[in-house]
Amino acid sequence: MGVLIWTTALYHATWKKDIWKCLFTEIALLEDVTNLNTNKNVETNIFKSATFQLILTILIIGGLFAYEPSRMGHNNQKVFLYTTTYIYFFLHFLLSVIIGNVAVILKLKFQDINNYFLAFEYENSTALIKGTKKVKDLYASMVDIVETFNKLFGPQLFLMGLHCSSQILQWSLTLVYNMFSDDDNDDYDRLIIGVIYIVLMLIWLGVTMFCCDLAVVESEEIVAICYRLQMAHPVFSEPYQNIKNLLYLVRTSKIRFTAMDYYEISRSTMFDLIGTTATYFVVLIQFYDSKK
Repeated sequence: MGVLIWTTALYHATWKKDIWKCLFTEIALLEDVTNLNTNKNVETNIFKSATFQLILTILIIGGLFAYEPSRMGHNNQKVFLYTTTYIYFFLHFLLSVIIGNVAVILKLKFQDINNYFLAFEYENSTALIKGTKKVKDLYASMVDIVETFNKLFGPQLFLMGLHCSSQILQWSLTLVYNMFSDDDNDDYDRLIIGVIYIVLMLIWLGVTMFCCDLAVVESEEIVAICYRLQMAHPVFSEPYQNIKNLLYLVRTSKIRFTAMDYYEISRSTMFDLIGTTATYFVVLIQFYDSKK
């Protein structure tokens, strides 16, 4: 599963560069929310370059492969285990950092849009109408950006979640087996590495989901702002109707971060994963206990 995640990341970094460019270009064009349609030069950030991330990943993995055998000895059977574990550590960390940072950027964009819209609370009707139309365009642009985000990172998020679930089940089974086994030759070093690996994987995946959830929560704040502005205007007035149209757009085009549309990326998903894991762990303990 870890190899599949790595292969998918390589595929998107090598053959899907247009999606990377599209995502960061769309984000850069929203740098100034008051000038949505202003054309400006987009500066290139090397740290957001897929090529840079690919080269950095290969160098670190190559260094790990060279370091582990020299430290542990060529005859040690655990060299491959430790080395591949480090590779998965780094891969999950790299993907989580990239996805989490992009999600935080989107969260800040939604925050800028909300602040921009809220500034029209004490403006006249004409300014509010223009501002509402501008916010509507901004929100529609953000919907497109999130769709690009899901297209680019959805496969990785899906595989990371699937890999995390499979690893939890695998190491839970190993842990329960060692708890009820009378064999003195149990590989506790391998078990400890597996537990640490799962904990770190849950942390990185949880941080990613938390960042995406922050962006969703911030995008929903615009609904409260719309209701707040509507209260200051008659029902059949033009400002009220423009805000109503904006509300319709927000309700019909909700911001959703998904893993290939299989599940949403949110804090509740993380809690569901932990709860399901705890349930399986208890079932495994009861199963082995009943066999003794």
